[in-house]
Amino acid sequence: MILSWRERSGHGEPTGLVAQGEVARRVIARLKDGLDVPLAAFSVVAARGFLLLIGRADALPWVDGVQYCAPDPSAPSLWLPMLAAPAISTDLLQTALTVRLKQSPLLLWHEPEQILPLDRPITLTASLLDWLDKEFE
Repeated sequence: MILSWRERSGHGEPTGLVAQGEVARRVIARLKDGLDVPLAAFSVVAARGFLLLIGRADALPWVDGVQYCAPDPSAPSLWLPMLAAPAISTDLLQTALTVRLKQSPLLLWHEPEQILPLDRPITLTASLLDWLDKEFE
C-alpha cells in the first residue's frame, strides 16, 4: 500500500514511541539504565528493526531520533505518527484496513511505510528487555 502523506502538527499527547535501527538500540539502552517508572508501565510491539514502546506520554523516554505516535482522533483504532498523516480520510482508511487485515488496532507508519498490528502488545519486563537487546544488536 503506497499512500500520500501530509505533515501535521502534533496534536494531543503521544501514547507510543517509535524507534528503528540504531535509535531502537539507544532506546533499549536507556530503558536498561533505568527510568523513574517501572518497566511494567510500558507495553512493546516489535518487528524486524522496528520498536514501538506504548505508555503514558510523561513516562515515555526521550532519546534523540525517536518519533512519537498516537491513535488518530477521528479513527481511534488507527495509530499514526504525531507529525504525519495520510492525505486521505483516516476514518475510511481505518475501516478499510480493519476489514482487510481483520485486526485492530493498527499502527500505520510512514517511513518506511508499514502496518503493525497492535492487538497483542507485551508488557515490558527485564527478561523481555534483555531479549530485545539481543534482537536489535
